[in-house]
Formats: sequence, structure tokens, C-alpha cells
Amino acid sequence: MFETLFWESPRAICLVTAGGDIRQANKAAFDFFNLNAEDINGAKITSLVDFDFPYLLKFAQTSSGWTTLMQGNRRRGGADTCDLRILRLKRDEGNMIFAVELREVSEERQAFRSLREDVFHTRSLLSQERRLTLRLEAANARLTAFAQRAAHDLSSPLRHIQVALDYYIESLPGDEVPELLGIAQSSSRDLNEMVRKLLEYSRQRRKAVSRQYISLEDIARKAAVRGDGHGDDQDWLALSDLPDVNGDPILLELVFRNLFSNAIRYRHESRPLIVRCRAHDLDGNMRIEVSDNGTGFSPGEADRIFNLFERAHMDAVGHGIGLATCRDLVEAHGWAISAAGTPGEGASFYIEIPAEDVLPDGSAAEREAAKPPRSDGDQGRPTLV
Repeated sequence: MFETLFWESPRAICLVTAGGDIRQANKAAFDFFNLNAEDINGAKITSLVDFDFPYLLKFAQTSSGWTTLMQGNRRRGGADTCDLRILRLKRDEGNMIFAVELREVSEERQAFRSLREDVFHTRSLLSQERRLTLRLEAANARLTAFAQRAAHDLSSPLRHIQVALDYYIESLPGDEVPELLGIAQSSSRDLNEMVRKLLEYSRQRRKAVSRQYISLEDIARKAAVRGDGHGDDQDWLALSDLPDVNGDPILLELVFRNLFSNAIRYRHESRPLIVRCRAHDLDGNMRIEVSDNGTGFSPGEADRIFNLFERAHMDAVGHGIGLATCRDLVEAHGWAISAAGTPGEGASFYIEIPAEDVLPDGSAAEREAAKPPRSDGDQGRPTLV
């Protein structure tokens, strides 16, 4: 009975010893390897298929049924890869006999294996990315702490230098200040202002993002009033239907204040300043555009100007901290910011807000009032800048 089933089985089956010697193969095995009985019987199973025979055999010796399928590489006949499994049968003259079943890899199984490999590869990449992200966050935290310590330690001696210079210059007879002393006084003030802004920058990076429903239009108007003081009547500012969003009002006001200050600082001498803020709906996502008609910058500077201490115009007033602050605060929300400019024509800054942070209808005040109070468990997970 067994001999008939074994011989007529459509599956390729080889009867092998624990040492891997093939005692007998059925007709399907001859076709599977494209060999005859004389070439297969007596050969090592691993000479026909490359697979971990001892590993699979160990499971077969303790299992009452077939082992799970394993992939092997066929050395003789047909395609390279195949599937195989082992079944423990009986003892024959003191030796344990095992059935090794071999089959072609189906398209479905090959697709499943490819998908599994892709999933494993993706998980590996995500794990690597997570480790890199954690190291980068730690490095950023150390850099922020260093910047804060350095700015704090420098601020006191710089103030002393500035006060001493001011006192000495005021004590000089007459109104004319020696050129070198004037340079020293101006430089000490610039350096003191840079240290102050660096300290403010490091403090802003350590703030948590506290989200609520807010009107970007209200935030922009507040930023314009509290900004540089250039035109408190806001005749230079044009707002056009900015959306309500889920964000931090304090941090976003600082973003707009820095963008407006940047526009004021780089305004064109030959024409009145105009700053336009408008929203562009991108399939639910929102792009906020803040554009001006100032001096602009070359396209190659678009990425560099967001780096700390970088400026598009090195001869202009400023320290290169404002736009770096904008980038950090926008990215802390999970958003993105970019820039484009044309020399002599102006600059545009774009804040990309995902759809889940854009309120589709109703005012921000109404939505904020309708929100249920947060439980204690919701309070302890702020997003750090």
C-alpha cells in the first residue's frame, strides 16, 4: 500500500537516512531532478538540493508529522529554488528513514516570501531610522544645552564690556568719539544682541508644543503689532483668509513675528513694503504663503538661510537666528517650511500644514470651547521643540 502511494505520488519524494543518503526516489523525483534512478538512489540529498538538512532533520526527529516548508536551491534540473519538508517514517534495519518531499515554489508562495522579505527589510530600516533619530535628538539636545550655557556665560562679561565702553565714551570731553572706540562700542552692542538672541533661540527650542484650535489670521495680526514696530497700522500687511489650525499660539506667533521682521529688515529702499499672507488648499493640506516685495535672495540660498547664523545678505543687519527659529518651531508641529526668492523682487516663505491640523469649518474659538477637558493622562505628553 505505502509502496504504491509512494511510487505513484505526484509529489517528488525521496526516502533518506539520517545521514542524508537517498535509499529510494519515486518517479516524480526523477522528473523533478531530470535524472534516472541510478543517478539519484545512493546519492546524498544535499548533492541534489542545497538546504540545511541537519536543521530540518532535528525537527523531523521530534515531530509526529511533516515539518514546515523550507526553501532550498536545486542543484540539478529546473528552476533554482524549491520548497521541501521532511517526515519521520520508521526504522529500517536499525536506521531511521525519513521522507523528503520536494515541490516547485508556487507564484503565490514566492509572492508571500517576497512580501515577508520586504516587511523584514522595512522593519530593519525603520529600526535603523529610529536609532538615528534618537541619536540626532540627543545631539540636538546637547547642542541646545551648550548654546544656552554659552550664551548665558557670555552675556554677563559682554554687558560689563559694553557698560565700561559707554561710560568711558561718555566721560570723554566733547561730542566726537574716536573711531576705534566707536567701532568697539558698536561691535559690543551687536555681540550682546547676538548672545541675547542665541539665548532666546535655545530657550524656544526647549519649549513644549501646546496645541489648541487657533485662528492663524489672528495670530498673524498679533505678530505684526508686536513685531518690529514698522507701521503699527499694518498698512504694509495684507491677510487673505488664513485658516484655523490646531497648533501652539505662542510658538506660531513667534514664527510670524520672525517672518515679518525678516521682511522689514530686507525691505526694498525704492518702494513701500508689502507683505502678503495667503492660504493655498492642496487637496486638504494647507500651504501658508508669506511673501514680500523686498530685496529677495538668489534661489541657491533657499535652504541655507534656515541654518543658524546664516544670512542671505551678509552685509545686512541681523544675526541669522530668526529663520532658524522659524524652522525649528514649524517642524516641532510636524509641519514643514521652505523658501523661494528672486533678487531685487522679493521673497516667499511657505508653511506646509497637513490636513489633520486644518479645521474645515467653524471658528477656532468655537472649536476650542467645544473641546472636552483633557484628563490627567492627556497632560503629560507634550512635544518638545
